[in-house]
Amino acid sequence: MHLKLNVDNSFISGTRTAIFNVAFTNASVIVGLENSRLRGNSDGVFVQNGIRAHIVRSLISGDGTGGGVEREGSGQAIITDSTFEDNDVGLVATNGTAIWVTHSMISGNNNGLVRNSGGAIYTGGDNVLVGNTTDGTFTGPIPLK
Repeated sequence: MHLKLNVDNSFISGTRTAIFNVAFTNASVIVGLENSRLRGNSDGVFVQNGIRAHIVRSLISGDGTGGGVEREGSGQAIITDSTFEDNDVGLVATNGTAIWVTHSMISGNNNGLVRNSGGAIYTGGDNVLVGNTTDGTFTGPIPLK
């Protein structure tokens, strides 16, 4: 089974978690967020258990308490041309997940980047990571294939 959730040209505000997705058994799941604004939510995008998330030209600005993008369990998130501000954590990778980020700004969060339990956040080398209470560090550059 192949499942897709696409959120394009949208504005989501005032929720606990703007986009939350869990894996379905025996399914390939892709979450796409493009040209959208998630503002004032406790969490922006929370995906886990093998989901692939693609975030393009979007703004995730929280209420200062949650994460902009949180990855947990196996899976990946690919982020391009996006902004993460006013979150507790801009990007979180946990339990072996990977996040690849390029052309994006992570600023004005309590923590810019957080990697726990083998999580990795890779950079294209063209991101802005400044102005967070604690910026954090990228795992390294996006590996060439």
